[in-house]
Amino acid sequence: MLPTKEHEVNEYCVTSVKYLIDNKAELGISPNDIIDITAKEADRAPAYKSAMNPTTRTVTTIAERDKITAEELVILRRIYGDIPLNNACQYKDTLQFFRIKSLNHFITQNI
Repeated sequence: MLPTKEHEVNEYCVTSVKYLIDNKAELGISPNDIIDITAKEADRAPAYKSAMNPTTRTVTTIAERDKITAEELVILRRIYGDIPLNNACQYKDTLQFFRIKSLNHFITQNI
């Protein structure tokens, strides 16, 4: 089966959140941002599974997945925007950091 747009967004969220959590000190991410993104990912992951499972997929589960995903992307954008402003950040070049330009382009074009 070919990946869907939803699958690509799911992989983006999973990968981004893991990377940010694993590198929070080097990136200078605030503890509150880590709490926010961790909690939202904890909500989004089961919503994604429910919306993608043929036996539980309904208009309601799809809408819930999309709502939670949009909320998570807002948090990710906020964190990405704060990284270059943080003096503790070891990665001052935002184009170098995690390929933000292409990631932001991806979520802007696909969500």
